Amino acid sequence: LSKRYKKPLHLRIGENIFSPYFRSASPYNAIRALVARSVVRASARIQVASENIKASLAEIGDDAVDRTTVLAPFVDAEFFLKEPVRADLRAKYPQFKFIILMAGPLTLARNYILAVRVFAGVLKEYAHAGLVIVGEGKMRRRIRAAAKSFGIQDRVVIEGPSDNLVSYYKTASVFLVTAPYDDWHNSIAEASAC
Repeated sequence: LSKRYKKPLHLRIGENIFSPYFRSASPYNAIRALVARSVVRASARIQVASENIKASLAEIGDDAVDRTTVLAPFVDAEFFLKEPVRADLRAKYPQFKFIILMAGPLTLARNYILAVRVFAGVLKEYAHAGLVIVGEGKMRRRIRAAAKSFGIQDRVVIEGPSDNLVSYYKTASVFLVTAPYDDWHNSIAEASAC
């Protein structure tokens, strides 16, 4: 379209599609990354969501980095601070005195199995902890199976997607991200604002 209408091509890259973790998460991701390299080379300007993504563009060429601007997604901290708690994780799960919250799509790339494995070790020291995972996806059964294999299935809760994550962020003890290459919907900044 850029060539056809003789307009400069501007890209917006929201997650690090050039990371080896992204490419290994799905056979389709490897193809996406390959196609993205060609599109990046043809672009006039590139806008990325993080310094990490910009650094990955260096593999394509210094000129790609020179055409790149980092513009992190805006997080309205005032909104998160003012938002009332409508769902209290501590009230919902009174059996947990310490709640570790994770949120995002239940995909291999989010590395939930690592979280369950590490959480099994945490439970040896903190028996009253709980891991609450909010999201939907193909990994639901595998996460449950991993929790069962460690004998901690009663300490790992998987909830469906929620439109009330702000309350969850505010009432959890810790927000955990185990994805090795990127954040989901800027959740780290949102949780931090809460």
